[in-house]
Amino acid sequence: MNRRLLTTFGTFIVLIIVFFWLFGNDEINRHTASNQLEEYAPGEAERLGELAFTAASEVLNREDFGRLMMLMDPRSPEPYLEIILADMDEISTAKIHQLQQLVAEVVYVETNKDFSITIRTKSDEERLDEEWQPIFSIIGNETEKKFKTYRGFAHSFSPAPLEIIIKTHLSNSSQQQAKEIKAFVTALIEEHRQALSVEGIPYEIIIRDKDNQPFHDI
Repeated sequence: MNRRLLTTFGTFIVLIIVFFWLFGNDEINRHTASNQLEEYAPGEAERLGELAFTAASEVLNREDFGRLMMLMDPRSPEPYLEIILADMDEISTAKIHQLQQLVAEVVYVETNKDFSITIRTKSDEERLDEEWQPIFSIIGNETEKKFKTYRGFAHSFSPAPLEIIIKTHLSNSSQQQAKEIKAFVTALIEEHRQALSVEGIPYEIIIRDKDNQPFHDI
């Protein structure tokens, strides 16, 4: 089965991404990243995104949801806003439906556009991805420093076990060097995952050669 390789939490090429980590009832700081969209005048897409973000944030703050992530595409004719709540507690379907209606109404008043609103909590895979991100950063940074043959990193939580994929410029006959890289990455994981309190889930390290083929039996 092909595995979807994740290099970040979510990859949305055409989406405007708004990412915030907010705690308690602190005021939500405004920030919107925008790509230029031909159907809008310069700055118009950014303005709509800012209005939609601010309106949605006010509703969620009022409802005591202070930690969230927003993924947004304000382009017509089907502008889109996805809100991922970071709160760990389960939220009822009725409450989510109520929030979606509230956000849609307020966003429409501010933008005069019918945004498609989705509100959800994080999936198990997304939570794991977030918890392991510090480890992934360490792996990428330290392996690049140590090995000139390193060319990239990827990972996948689904299906299990977690795959940690190291891409190299090695030829497929360079078994010994591949073993050294695998041992180095294993040591990094075991050294840091307890200190960073990441879940001790099973994982597999895969070293790939310059042609993207995995080394076997290393």
